[in-house]
Amino acid sequence: MLRARNPDLDLFVSALAHYGEPGLAHLHLYGIEDDHERRSRLMEFATAWLLERGISIELQEGRDVYDIRPWREADGGTAQDMGSLDVLDET
Repeated sequence: MLRARNPDLDLFVSALAHYGEPGLAHLHLYGIEDDHERRSRLMEFATAWLLERGISIELQEGRDVYDIRPWREADGGTAQDMGSLDVLDET
């Protein structure tokens, strides 16, 4: 979705999640590091989009996290594996 709306960018969405907790600990967009204003707008959109779907983003101090990266079904993943994060990263 973000890549489809921003075809001039080579975007990649990644996130961190806490072990055993729903939601995300941190969300990061790669491929737009040089344009801080646009990056901020895209992060606001992505955060609101995830929150509308019941996926919170909250880093909890002292908790372990793990990396979540979207992957496609052709690469062995499923839509259920990544849920909304995968949709956000689609072209």
